[in-house]
Amino acid sequence: AASAPAASIGGMWAVGAAAGAVASIVTMPLDVIKTRWMVSPGKYTGLFDVAVKTYGNEGLRSFFKGVYARVAQKIPSSAFFFFLYEMFRTLLGVQR
Repeated sequence: AASAPAASIGGMWAVGAAAGAVASIVTMPLDVIKTRWMVSPGKYTGLFDVAVKTYGNEGLRSFFKGVYARVAQKIPSSAFFFFLYEMFRTLLGVQR
């Protein structure tokens, strides 16, 4: 069986950065809900209650407050992680 071509260093960084950015954006609403529930004990009856009240009081945009800072932090960390993962996988001879 033919093996896949080795990825370039830049490609590994780009894939890791893109994956981190997408994951941050997709999970941001759940993170906002979780954080609001944790910092306000007794204010909400559950996660759904947090979501409904947040949307009702502040609208859809409230679920993405702080997304730029989160993405800015996640892009370099995900790029670095993915690069190291691929580098060590290659160095150790681990097959896909």
